[in-house]
Amino acid sequence: MRTTSVRRTRVPATLVTLALVCASAVAVAPGAHAEVLALNDQPLNFAVVAGDSPELPAEVAVSTSSGDTSQAAVSWDLAGTTFSQPYKSYTIYGDVAGVDEAATATVETLADDTVYFIDSAVASSAAFDGAKNLLGDALRNDVPDQPKASDSSWGYAGQDGSRADAGTKGVNGHYGYNGVGNSITYTLDLPDAGEYTLALGLYEWWSASDRQIDVTVIDSLNEQHAVVRSASGDVSPSHRESAVAGTFELSEAAAGEVTVRISNVGWQGASVTWLAAARGAQELDLAVASVEAPVVSPSATVVYGSAQTVSINAADDAVVFYTLDGSAPTRTSGTRYSDPFLLDSSATVRALAFRDGVASAVTTVDYTIAPVDGEYESVPVGQPWFDTEGNSIQAHGGGFLEHDGAYYWVGEDKAHNGASFNGTNLYRSEDLLNWQFVTQILVPEASGLDCNVRGAASCKVERPKLLFNETTDAFVLWGHWETADSYAASEVVVATSPTIDGDYEVKYHGRPGAGDVWDLEQQHAIEATIGEGRYADFAAAEAAYRTAGNDPLGHQSRDFTVYVDSDRDGWLISAEAHEQLRVYPLSADYENADFEKSYPLFSGESREAAAITQVDGTYYLVTSGQSGWYANQLKYATTSDLSDPNGWSENHNLGNNTTFKSQPAYVVSLPRSDGGTSLVYMGDRWVAGALATSTYVWLPLDLDPVQKTLGLEYTDEWSLDVPSGQIEQTPSGLLSQGKPSSSDPVGSLSAGYSTPSENGETLGSPAAAANDGIDDTTSPYDNSHYFFPGSTSTYSWQVDLQSEYDVSRADISWRSHNGSESYSGYVLSGSTDGENWTTIADRTSNRQVGFTSDALEGSYRFVRVDVNRVINDHNGNEAAWAAGIVEVQIYGDAGESPEPTPTATPESTAEPTTTPEPTASATPAAPAAGGSDPTAPPLPATSPDATGSVSVERTAPGVQIDVSATGFRPGERVDVWLYSTPVLLAAVVADSSGAVSTRITIPADAVRGDHHIVLIGAESNVTVSIPVQVVSVRELAVTGSTAATPRFIALLAAIVLVAGVGFSLSSRRRVLR
Repeated sequence: MRTTSVRRTRVPATLVTLALVCASAVAVAPGAHAEVLALNDQPLNFAVVAGDSPELPAEVAVSTSSGDTSQAAVSWDLAGTTFSQPYKSYTIYGDVAGVDEAATATVETLADDTVYFIDSAVASSAAFDGAKNLLGDALRNDVPDQPKASDSSWGYAGQDGSRADAGTKGVNGHYGYNGVGNSITYTLDLPDAGEYTLALGLYEWWSASDRQIDVTVIDSLNEQHAVVRSASGDVSPSHRESAVAGTFELSEAAAGEVTVRISNVGWQGASVTWLAAARGAQELDLAVASVEAPVVSPSATVVYGSAQTVSINAADDAVVFYTLDGSAPTRTSGTRYSDPFLLDSSATVRALAFRDGVASAVTTVDYTIAPVDGEYESVPVGQPWFDTEGNSIQAHGGGFLEHDGAYYWVGEDKAHNGASFNGTNLYRSEDLLNWQFVTQILVPEASGLDCNVRGAASCKVERPKLLFNETTDAFVLWGHWETADSYAASEVVVATSPTIDGDYEVKYHGRPGAGDVWDLEQQHAIEATIGEGRYADFAAAEAAYRTAGNDPLGHQSRDFTVYVDSDRDGWLISAEAHEQLRVYPLSADYENADFEKSYPLFSGESREAAAITQVDGTYYLVTSGQSGWYANQLKYATTSDLSDPNGWSENHNLGNNTTFKSQPAYVVSLPRSDGGTSLVYMGDRWVAGALATSTYVWLPLDLDPVQKTLGLEYTDEWSLDVPSGQIEQTPSGLLSQGKPSSSDPVGSLSAGYSTPSENGETLGSPAAAANDGIDDTTSPYDNSHYFFPGSTSTYSWQVDLQSEYDVSRADISWRSHNGSESYSGYVLSGSTDGENWTTIADRTSNRQVGFTSDALEGSYRFVRVDVNRVINDHNGNEAAWAAGIVEVQIYGDAGESPEPTPTATPESTAEPTTTPEPTASATPAAPAAGGSDPTAPPLPATSPDATGSVSVERTAPGVQIDVSATGFRPGERVDVWLYSTPVLLAAVVADSSGAVSTRITIPADAVRGDHHIVLIGAESNVTVSIPVQVVSVRELAVTGSTAATPRFIALLAAIVLVAGVGFSLSSRRRVLR
């Protein structure tokens, strides 16, 4: 091997060449600082007899650009190296004094009294050079390898071809012909009688399974000596490199020229990478060594809120090198591990172990450390959430209980990063923001749980919920119980404790009605026999089914919730298989479900993950669909009587198509000091491949108690004042909806897209589907409204905001196909002129499915989304067929309406298309509603018997509000205008009762002052005029008023500045109060 220079990471230094000192050196003059160049290139190749230590030089030469050479001390790194295995190649590194380059030397270990050492298929070999340097003429071959010729005493023959591209002993070599009876041969000259040990290396370059060989020595008398017989599984794709050895003996008469025949067993040709012969019968350990990868602790399955002490453990005789920047560690580029070290910021630790020249696989651990300082003042939506000790909150699928002035959060511990049961954790808080870990109230070892022990749990306990029974003065814990390997059990588990933080006693786990009622599968089997005509009715079929040995298994119960209503009656609502929900009254002690009084709900709709609350006598039930760990469309329904199976409304969409990448766990109801009620949706953002890093999505629910409707919009910054029950948010206006958009390629609308769409817009281009204001879906599998770029994983979409705005956030609702959910890598760019672009968010490595939200900075008119990949999250395959964008929402400061930017429409491969205004009746004459514009037409008056309302009376530019009105002719088009100067906002169709309900956006250029929303029937000319006040975003204060619209709470709020007091808000960091 020739001397090489390997870049170190210690200190900067000039380039040097290191060589074995073999001539007198010229000292560098003191104080000289000449540039150092690589001028010497002398090999450092050595060999030793296995078990001995090599004599490596104590100094090497340093050559400079001035032609001077000086000696420099070198310290060779021999840690973890024993040189104990024969015919093994070692690379040794040395630190050279004063420079940052590493000297490298090769050391080959040989068996004692080696007479041939052949490195096959190469003309030059560091391993051979080392052996020759050690043995001199005692080594009978003068070159690494050669073919047998008439004038040579040794060499190979019979090979089909050679591989010499790797330049590494053990990988280069010859391969023989396929077919039975073919061989590679080596002729050796062994003139001395006696015993010999033959060793050779094998390699699998292709994908043959178990390439097997026989090795036979044929002496000069033509007698055969079997050395190796059918070395079963010598090499294969799973263990490509191996070595074999055997002995033979030559008599005086048989000494001389011998032939080593390497024969294939079976069809696959033989292979050989090196061959050695040594005198004497020697036991050689030629096993290919392996080293276990080091273990890095902690395992980093969770996000940490404080600095972590990291330790790395490996075999006692191994040395470990690691890096912290994600680069691959080596003996020359990594840091040698000696003691545990402290990580106080996020890092990727990569470590590998070395032992006796062999490197292990690399262990990689990604640490996310988000130090927290002080207390939370806002909800960390979708971000890591830490308890008061700085540990990641592990309370997934949780439930909440207010008791004795405090809030308790109970949930699944997923710190082990698995689905099996790891414990049920309890946290305590007084403000729903800062949580103190209390204890683990249920553990795998609990008696009656039938769950084995922690780390080897044989069960799952999911979505725990906690109740307090005032009559029994006991706490009742419910959970969903399954075996660890499936969801076939479908049981509930119930445990109780006299104290909230006690050790809960398991009462039972099982199905409601077990032994009394058939589960759905059994019921379907019974009904099938009736359909086949085998039995006249269900009673006869049931009797026959029972006679056949079947017992009623009870109602299947999976994802669930339990709830205590205002009358202190308890209820269980759980998913029954994949078909429906089932509602059960609870017993007086809340410990049992009354299956006889239960009823199915939403049959055939496959709902699960129920969460329920009650406001003013109306129950609001939210549920998700069923799609494993992946999020889907949230829905809600209402009833005034939980005992009435016929009293439920139909399901209505809530939130976007993936519930902002979350699944419901609970709904918290908080009474407000003004007499109203604030509701908070509490969901889990599951990370399927790393459950411990799953986060929580808590968002304000907008409640209209009159219309009995719920709304849910995304916001990344909101806070809750528990004493007053008020919700406060950071104000931000929606800038992108309905603005001109374009795409490349042009693409198409999703199949079945309705035009005009639900909110009255007529789409002018497929790209407009991605900012049409529709982010939910009516399809249970694919999405109903989205822009489809075609079957491509690379495409772009952009929007013209029509004026420059300070942008703050981009939310993207991605197409999500249930069962084949995909994620997209993308880059967000901004531009002021449509030609020069600035990257404002790089999410090329995004792995989040369904919904993404990015914080933005800067002032831009145009925003572009460049998608660079679409990947199926289930299998990692490209999924161009699943590409698509449901909605892009760009938020920013729309408070002071800017002048339209006089910029030409940018050139692009797809011409941007402005969404045309819907066809409407002639603009009516009406006066300014705030009165300052004398040229404005008069305001039309509300017609008799017509009524209307808006969800908020005080709004801001860019904000969405809900408008409803009655009194129109059924089926007629109703135009919705904004006055002072009339601006057409939407066109909708009245329903069969003559009512309309729609959501409109206040134009970004709307001036501050008093305005009216005016609705006019195109046929009847019925008019409804509703006053609204437009203020700047900065003036608008959201305090959880029940007048807030479904999108309003999620988009806007006021943060009131106390004079002279600075403040800081962050959804990722705590802020000191």
